[in-house]
Amino acid sequence: MPDSVLPTIPSHGEDLLDDADAIRAADTSGAVLGAATGGGQIRAVATAVRSGALDGLRGARPRAVVWVVGRSSQAAAAARIVTSVLASHQQFPGFPVVIEHRIPAWVGALDVVVVSGADAGDPVQAEAIEVARKRGADVLCDLPKEGPAAHVGESGVSWIEPLAFVAPERAILRHLAVGFALFSALGVSGIDIEAAADVVDERLSANGPELAVPVNPAKLLAREVAESSAPQIVFEDEVAGAVAGRVAQAFTESGRPTTTSPLADALRVSPVLAAKDSGPAGAADDIFHDEFIDGPKHSGLRPTYFGLALAVSAERVAHLAAGLGVVSWIDMREAGQESVDRDPSAPAQELSFDELVVEAMALSACCELAAAYALVAA
Repeated sequence: MPDSVLPTIPSHGEDLLDDADAIRAADTSGAVLGAATGGGQIRAVATAVRSGALDGLRGARPRAVVWVVGRSSQAAAAARIVTSVLASHQQFPGFPVVIEHRIPAWVGALDVVVVSGADAGDPVQAEAIEVARKRGADVLCDLPKEGPAAHVGESGVSWIEPLAFVAPERAILRHLAVGFALFSALGVSGIDIEAAADVVDERLSANGPELAVPVNPAKLLAREVAESSAPQIVFEDEVAGAVAGRVAQAFTESGRPTTTSPLADALRVSPVLAAKDSGPAGAADDIFHDEFIDGPKHSGLRPTYFGLALAVSAERVAHLAAGLGVVSWIDMREAGQESVDRDPSAPAQELSFDELVVEAMALSACCELAAAYALVAA
């Protein structure tokens, strides 16, 4: 019997991102596989909702919604994205939404408490469930139903459990879906998470491992971030800022430290950094520098800029960002679609609320995949 042939990982100088088999071989942590489950994560939430997970909350008018995220960076990022999308179109249905790491002392029977995360053994999360339940609040658990959390939430609590095979660090789409589904149940119109799941699947397919870098926006983003000395994502609107925060976090976790900045701050600081880079120290050229031995030459203090726009038109933000020079725009909407010539004289279109809900989830899914590509290619 011949020996089995294993896919080989390209050696230095070859581009792993253009080899689907090599990506799968290098994906020992399951990062790419987990990032590709975005649509499935959303559908699992939709199935739970259809099965009655949120029936007890439909039409409720709470004093406040308290989103307890514990130590989960994924849940915290999702909470910021969901609330920023709601705020961008003034869709809060008459009550405040509070994001906390532990349950506040003032929570009572008139509130809805969402306990969101991935660690059912976190004592802070278990305490939040127990305290909220004892005080008569409506409690929704976006957690694995196990450990101390399951014990204290055995009764009087609604549960939406995660897919068992998705690693916690790849679960932001689940948290987003739970948040949007909750606000839909509380009366916010224009939210359709099942439609979002279809778009997410379509976008992820158009950014799959089989597609080469030039026609794969997620791989292209991974490569550009990897080749940048100091990548920074600039944004103008609150929704883009929330999504950018998670994108930067995902790339940083993948070994590509990335920062974010409001566009106005970047425009203010950029000339200062450029002036420092053009000074005597910045202009000095080390004739003995060898890129094969010493690595890429330091390019100075000025970041490599990436732009992100969601709640406002990308054309408007691009015009404002012209002072930064070259900006690479993060946009996955054209993935898998034939290019269409746009009339430059046509007015820029901004997304409606229902489109923004879908786009926030779809862009988040594609950027998670891009960060996973960056991790396996490192």
